[in-house]
Amino acid sequence: MEISSDTLTDLRALDLAVASKWHPLAHRLKLSIWCAGIEKRFAASNNGLELMPVWAQVSEELLRSALSQREIVSETMARSINARLRGENGLSSYRNYDAVSGDMVFTPADSIGSQIAEVLSQVSNINHPLIAIAFFAQRLLSVHPFQDGNGRTTRLITDLLLQHAGYPPPQFLSPLDFLIARPWDDAPGDSLEHSVLLIAGAVERGLSQACP
Repeated sequence: MEISSDTLTDLRALDLAVASKWHPLAHRLKLSIWCAGIEKRFAASNNGLELMPVWAQVSEELLRSALSQREIVSETMARSINARLRGENGLSSYRNYDAVSGDMVFTPADSIGSQIAEVLSQVSNINHPLIAIAFFAQRLLSVHPFQDGNGRTTRLITDLLLQHAGYPPPQFLSPLDFLIARPWDDAPGDSLEHSVLLIAGAVERGLSQACP
């Protein structure tokens, strides 16, 4: 997974800005900023406004507890978050049917488990957190493992990963900003760099808003 030198330079500059502006803020203030932006981030990820109360409650609970967790992303965690965002208990099951949306063909049902395991393994080998987060978000959306709530689940896990990595809450320009899914059997290639730039740009806007 090669990322261009220009993008790596941009990521280093963003990390320096985050270290100088965001990191010095008190933990309580940073957490309040994260929780204050939940509804806007929901609006940028899903149009089901009737689910807003559930999404906001689950998001705030997880954001408040995330920093005390050593393992932020796992298969069990993703299944638990999906269930909670759908107002259910326990762990969501993976879909048992093949799914298509327009021209997008998601991972076949019988390959979901192995694809998720592969994604988690690859994420652990990526050095820069923003690249790892962009890769995870892109692949989870592309696998589309659940019957419903894949976008909401991916957005919330992205938030948790960004928070745990020490970044401010992202500010996406529109719902289309987070539509980074690719055909399930498509190599990330240039599309990963595009996803990295989208998420890095959202983090940069979030930093400017939180620390003007």
